[in-house]
Amino acid sequence: MDLYYNFSLYIHGPYCRALAEDYYENPSAIVNLKTDYILNECECQNADKIKEKILEHNFAGKYEAEFLEAVSTIIFLKQTSPNFSDDDIFEKVKSIKPHLKEYMIIIANNIAKELLFKPEYLTDEIKKELELWDNIS
Repeated sequence: MDLYYNFSLYIHGPYCRALAEDYYENPSAIVNLKTDYILNECECQNADKIKEKILEHNFAGKYEAEFLEAVSTIIFLKQTSPNFSDDDIFEKVKSIKPHLKEYMIIIANNIAKELLFKPEYLTDEIKKELELWDNIS
């Protein structure tokens, strides 16, 4: 989704001062979750993916804030530093957010990969390998 805001990495993840100013200027809209904006089909699909992969994840209940922080930070890093390996991502998140548990960073990285995955990259070879893994008993 293009929110038309520019984000940078901050204490609890991606942050945008202009967005913060906008939501502080419209507190009733935020509290009531009201807007005139209508999501397009692609944005609806993205919102559904976020709900399914993050908000309905097992961690979301007990560790919602930390889990959202981990996933959003990793997505931000993957988009701003596409050459980072999984190890680079892990080390960076661990160094800037030492309060996050290691297993949460690993799971958040996997969720980020799922959310950023482009279906056109799913080749027949990858599909076959995934089927093999799914059929292991």
